[in-house]
Amino acid sequence: MELVGEEKRIRALFSELRLENESVGPRFATVWNRAELGTVARRRPFRLSLVYSMALIACVAIFSFALVIRNWRVSQNPIAQVKDDAVTPGATAIQIPTSEGREKVVKQESGINRRLRVQKLAARRQAELIARKAARDAAAISKWQSPTSALLHSPSDEVFTSLPQLDESANELKSFLPKTPQ
Repeated sequence: MELVGEEKRIRALFSELRLENESVGPRFATVWNRAELGTVARRRPFRLSLVYSMALIACVAIFSFALVIRNWRVSQNPIAQVKDDAVTPGATAIQIPTSEGREKVVKQESGINRRLRVQKLAARRQAELIARKAARDAAAISKWQSPTSALLHSPSDEVFTSLPQLDESANELKSFLPKTPQ
């Protein structure tokens, strides 16, 4: 196939343009090598800001976990029973002189101890109420029946659920078939 004059001129222009681009632009291999070196170089630097932020997050998590555990332990301790002759650590003992010449020791609890005792008692009552409600709910769920279960039963359930014995006669087997007019 011979090229016509116009086609020759277009081919010549394209080949000149290709040569010009090759002389101006970098080679593919050099660009590729630079790109590979750049990705390796970007992976190397270790960012200290990331390390500091992760350390701060870890410290905050450990501190909050310690607070939660401490509060949980305090809430799990039973209320200490106070004896008549003992003074609790948060209580103060006051000696009051009586008319007989003896001194009577009266214990006064601080507001914090009284408040803690009231809170623990309230929490215990709340837990008992929740346990009772859960027991009632469990009993109600175990007794539940579907409201549509009656619709699934019919008077002819015996026919559908029973199977004829193979040693019966053909006449007895016909009794299981519905009677249709012929």
